[in-house]
Amino acid sequence: MSASTLDAVADTLFFVALGWAAAYSSSEISVSVVLAAGTVPRAVLMVAGGAVADRLGLALTANVTLVLRALLMVPFAILLAGSGPVSAVGLVVVSLLFGVADALHVPAMGALVAVVAHDAELRSAQSLVTTLGLIGQVVAAPVAGFLLALRGGVVGWAAAACLAAAAAVMLSARRQFASDKPGTEVGESEPAGRKIHELLAGFRFARAHAPVLTILAVFTIANLTATAPLAVGIPLKAHAYGWSSEMYAVATLGFAVGSALGVVMMERHATEATRPLRLAATFLFAGAGASYVLAFATHPVMAGIACLALGACFAPAAVLLKAELLRITPESHLGRVGGLLGFAIFGGIPVGFLIYGWLAEAVSIAIAGTVMATGLAVCLMLLLVPARPRSVEQSL
Repeated sequence: MSASTLDAVADTLFFVALGWAAAYSSSEISVSVVLAAGTVPRAVLMVAGGAVADRLGLALTANVTLVLRALLMVPFAILLAGSGPVSAVGLVVVSLLFGVADALHVPAMGALVAVVAHDAELRSAQSLVTTLGLIGQVVAAPVAGFLLALRGGVVGWAAAACLAAAAAVMLSARRQFASDKPGTEVGESEPAGRKIHELLAGFRFARAHAPVLTILAVFTIANLTATAPLAVGIPLKAHAYGWSSEMYAVATLGFAVGSALGVVMMERHATEATRPLRLAATFLFAGAGASYVLAFATHPVMAGIACLALGACFAPAAVLLKAELLRITPESHLGRVGGLLGFAIFGGIPVGFLIYGWLAEAVSIAIAGTVMATGLAVCLMLLLVPARPRSVEQSL
C-alpha cells in the first residue's frame, strides 16, 4: 500500500506538470495530442501487459515497471528545466514512453490487492488502497504547482524519487506476495500462439460474463467523456484565463479531495452494497451534473469546487465497480482482466481528448465541456436503463 501511494504521488506530479507544460507549449489542440500520446499505448498494449503480468508475476512486473517509469522522469525533468516554452514534440515522446511503461505497470499494480485480500475483504481493501492513493494525490497536486512556479524541472526529479522509493518498498515487501506465482518458469520458452491464446482468453472470459462486459462499458464511457474536461480542460482554462501555476494546482486538487471524501464515505458501506452497478450509476449521473458546472467555470476556485463534486461522485463508483470486477474474476485471470479494464479505461480517453481539444479550439472551452457532459449522461442512460437492469443487477 505504501508503494501504491508513492506511485499515485508520482503520477500526480507528472500529469500536473505535463498538462501545464503542454498548455504553454503551443495551440490548444496540442494539449490534447500530448496527453493523448500517453493514453494510446495504454489502450493498445494494456491487454498484453495484463498477460505479461500473469506470466511473470504481478509483483515482479510492478517492481520492474516502477524502475522504468522512474528512469523516464529524468528526460522529463530536463525538458522542464529548459528556458522558454517546452517543446511539444519532446512532451509527446515522454508521454508516449510513459504510456508504454504504464501498459505493463497498471494491470500488475492494480491487481496486487486481490493477492493479499480476498472475497469479503476485497472491497474494503480496494477502498483503502484508493483512499491512500487519493491522499497522496491531495498532497502532490499543490506541491506540483508550487514546484512549477519555483523551477519546473524539480517536479520531474521529485516524481523520479517517488517512483524509486516505491520500487524499493515493493522489493523489501516481496515476501508478502508469496502466493503471486509466475505462470511460467524463468527462461521457459513459450510459442507465440500460446501468448495470443492468453490474450484471447481474457476477451472470452469477459464475453461470457455479462456483468464484466457491463462494468467495462461503463468505465469506457465515463473515462471517455469525463477525463478530457479534467485533464485537458483545466490546463486550457488556466492558460485562457491567466491562472497562476499555484491556482492551476488548486483547481486540480479539487478532484483528488472530492475523490478522497467520496471513497471514505463509501468505505463504511462498501460491504453492504448489494447492487453495486445501480449505486455506481447513481454516482455517475450525479457526476454528469457536476460536469456541466465545470464546463462554465472560469475562476480556479469555482473549477476546484466542480472538480471536488466530480471526484466525490466518480471515485466511489470506480471503487464499487473495480472491486466487483475483481471479486467475480478468478485469480488466474486477474492480470488479463486487469488489462481489459485498462483497455476499457484508456481506450476511449485519447478519443475524448481529441474531441474536446478540437471543440475547444473550434468553438469554445465551455461548449466542449457541455458536449462531453451531455454525452456522459446520454450514454449511461442508453447503457444502463433499457439493458435488462434486473438480470444484470441480480448477476452482480
